[in-house]
Amino acid sequence: VDAPMTIDHLEWTVAAPETVRPVSVAICTFNRADDCAETVAALASDATVRDLVSSVYVVDQGNDLVKDRARFVEAADKLGEKLK
Repeated sequence: VDAPMTIDHLEWTVAAPETVRPVSVAICTFNRADDCAETVAALASDATVRDLVSSVYVVDQGNDLVKDRARFVEAADKLGEKLK
């Protein structure tokens, strides 16, 4: 092709594994409550991720607590018992 091209839709695909295994996610934070809340919210907002993740562990070691953030509370509702 001798002319400029624009790609407007690209998809990366691979064959599905024989067995899909759930994963656990561990997040450790120390006084980065906003960042942690956004990360947990991102996980919770994706239905595919929620289906594949068996547990989300949040270890909050600071005094600026992630559990006090509205985004975290919203995400906790979506994750339910998966959030530890």
